[in-house]
Amino acid sequence: MINRNIENRKINWIDIGNTIIRTFLIQCVWNFERYLNYGVAFALIPIMKRLYLKKDCPRALSRHMEYFNTHPYMASFIIGSIVHLESKNSKFKSKVHEEEISALKIGMMGPLAAIGDNLFWATIRPFCVLIALGFYFSEFYFQKNQYGFLIVPITFLVIYNFAHLYIRIDGFFQGYQHGDQVILVLKKYRFQRAIQGLHLLSLLLIGSLMIFMNNNPHQQDFKFFLIKILFFSGITGLFLFALHKKITPVHILYSIILLGMILAYWPRLRKSIMILHPSFQFSSIK
Repeated sequence: MINRNIENRKINWIDIGNTIIRTFLIQCVWNFERYLNYGVAFALIPIMKRLYLKKDCPRALSRHMEYFNTHPYMASFIIGSIVHLESKNSKFKSKVHEEEISALKIGMMGPLAAIGDNLFWATIRPFCVLIALGFYFSEFYFQKNQYGFLIVPITFLVIYNFAHLYIRIDGFFQGYQHGDQVILVLKKYRFQRAIQGLHLLSLLLIGSLMIFMNNNPHQQDFKFFLIKILFFSGITGLFLFALHKKITPVHILYSIILLGMILAYWPRLRKSIMILHPSFQFSSIK
């Protein structure tokens, strides 16, 4: 939750709001020499103008022109911490505080970049794509609507932006509240557990897509749609059991793909087997 107890009365909510909005633009002046340094300095301008006198502001802002590179969504944790430390530095004007701010940026930008890349690029983004495609291939929700295909980008954008906006905004306030101790707050987000859980759900969604993509004529029937959902929910327990037995996710993925392909092409497989082995009896599955 966002802590709204702003300690430094010199910084008002307008300054905070302007800084948060500017964090969305930190990549606009990306450069090969110092990467996101211009963007961070641009985001800090409202705060620096509030904390420092007009004659001191340029020098204070120039300290943030040093090299800076991290994941753009996770940068809000660092920017919030900088605001917290700059509010102290503006009072004491200590060289120690300036070095502390620089050390904070150097120490946190690497780990946050790794977390952000793994969480957003490698996990949340493909997970949102799978959910959006699941709605599309189910065909139940918009089979009679010519604009039904719009559910794919809309679903993706809603889920993805909810996740990244929450991290951006809440991360700024966590950094502002805790300062250089914000690294300890990151534990509460349990990013690694979230990544593992989303990886598992992504595997299950791949299997469901295989079911939805079959050409069975009963697919338009709600009862058949419900049966597929219940069937897939039933085998979820088997995959959880497999993970508990330390079966690798790659083997689980291959198993899901194989099962999905069998279900999708079962009518054709049945006919082919009957042609090759006429004496082989199947149950009356049509």
